[in-house]
Amino acid sequence: EDVTLYEKEEKLGGQILLAAIPPHKSSLLKWIQYLEKELLRLNVKIEPGHAVSAEEIRESSYDAVILANGSHPMAFEEGKNICTAHQILRGETVISEGNVLIVGGGMVGLETAEYLNSVKKGELSLTISEMKNAMGEGIAPGNLVPAMGRLRSIGVTMMTETKLAEISGDTVRLETAGQEKEESGFTDIVFAVGSRPDTGLYEALKDCGKEIYVVGDAKEAGQALQAVADGTAAAMEL
Repeated sequence: EDVTLYEKEEKLGGQILLAAIPPHKSSLLKWIQYLEKELLRLNVKIEPGHAVSAEEIRESSYDAVILANGSHPMAFEEGKNICTAHQILRGETVISEGNVLIVGGGMVGLETAEYLNSVKKGELSLTISEMKNAMGEGIAPGNLVPAMGRLRSIGVTMMTETKLAEISGDTVRLETAGQEKEESGFTDIVFAVGSRPDTGLYEALKDCGKEIYVVGDAKEAGQALQAVADGTAAAMEL
């Protein structure tokens, strides 16, 4: 097979690069390093820094296209004190002190709390709100238990079965167990509530006459291992 890999960023790795940023996660970079070596061994042509367009693909000689172009993080509100966990991990938003509410207690939310604590330069108070009845759904117990211990040790406030209903400046309205309450004084509100698949390229190519496969977060936002399984299955069909 003649294979070309396009990546819009200068570095390969996608969201695994972000996942490796929080404390205790740097070992994930070994996975990327291994895969990069495999690409070289298999003589895959690599095009970093190239955001391939639908027009390029339509006019190319490729017989099949595997779309692994990921997803967009969700944020249900906009404002000067509102951002996403991805923006923090990318360094686009810097929070070094203050009173921070993280909305979403999944893996990304918990790891973002640890990251913010590790880079703080002043007094920092962290609160995590989660709609479900437990933090860290889907995280393996071997990772979740020590993470929860670390978060408790640094004084993170964790609220489960809590829904964010409204944001007004530094004040939020929360719904907990059927009752509403207001919390004020938040300097920053960080959304870690999942992602939506980036379907733009697929929509532009679905009728182009080539075999099109959609894998990973571009198909459905999920875990990295599922994305690997999707990609493997697609490759085996070619």
